[in-house]
Amino acid sequence: MPRALSFANENEIVERLKTVDWKERIDEIHHGSARPDLGVLTAVYSSVGSSTFRAFRASRNRRPSDLFRSCVSKELFVDGFAEFCRVNTNEAYRDWAFHLARQLVRCWGKELDSKLEFTRAMKLVNLLAKALCTVSPAWPTLSHKIAPSIDVALDQYSLRPLACVEGFGRLRNASMGDIKDKDEYERIQNKIAELCKRAGKPPVAYDFLMWDTTHSERN
Repeated sequence: MPRALSFANENEIVERLKTVDWKERIDEIHHGSARPDLGVLTAVYSSVGSSTFRAFRASRNRRPSDLFRSCVSKELFVDGFAEFCRVNTNEAYRDWAFHLARQLVRCWGKELDSKLEFTRAMKLVNLLAKALCTVSPAWPTLSHKIAPSIDVALDQYSLRPLACVEGFGRLRNASMGDIKDKDEYERIQNKIAELCKRAGKPPVAYDFLMWDTTHSERN
């Protein structure tokens, strides 16, 4: 398993962020995908990898991957995707994302034998949002407008680099399950946004930096 990046201080993070061409990366993902672009369905099926789903307990009757895809597809095809395409601020994005995460939590509670924490649901939603920016009809006309507003998927690769930042030292060995509540989620996302603003980049640039640099094979 690749190791998360580490930095001496937050200024080093900012300098590395300045090198990220996030618009180019979105276009690369679209053009480099091995899957046909079937729009929303492609994002739903490709956004969350098997290694992430393995962290969730399955029931005898339903796999977490199947439940995720079923639940978010229903939401997106009703009016969720139209609302996503109207996102132009982080506040609007969080309204959209928090609603979808709450729906996932409800679906999980009904159909699986385990509880899905809100913060873990948000990782799935944030991965989905990034994928939606790489497929039609959001790509290419809307994706560069929406992507700057989305939050970062929080896992070991995005959390551990923040350990060098004052007040975030406990994230040195953190992973997806260590973010316990919405307040901590927002505190971390806001710090990432602050670092990115200093670099003149949106938070999605942080996502690409921390993931792409540690994974030699781009998805």
